[in-house]
Amino acid sequence: MALNKTKLGADLLAMMTDANEKAWAPKQVADAMAAAIDSYVRGGDVNGVRAVLPNGQVAVQSSPVHPS
Repeated sequence: MALNKTKLGADLLAMMTDANEKAWAPKQVADAMAAAIDSYVRGGDVNGVRAVLPNGQVAVQSSPVHPS
């Protein structure tokens, strides 16, 4: 799964800057951090999934699938 670590870092830095400048409560910080992590995970491409089917055949997904 390809994830964009650079974007996550930028989003977390922006969140921490806002939290500091606006004196956010801990709940606001946690919510913003959760949103950044959620965006990071949902922004990844799933690639190379391999599944063994009940009849013994193997199915392989090799093209990127974008999570929705």
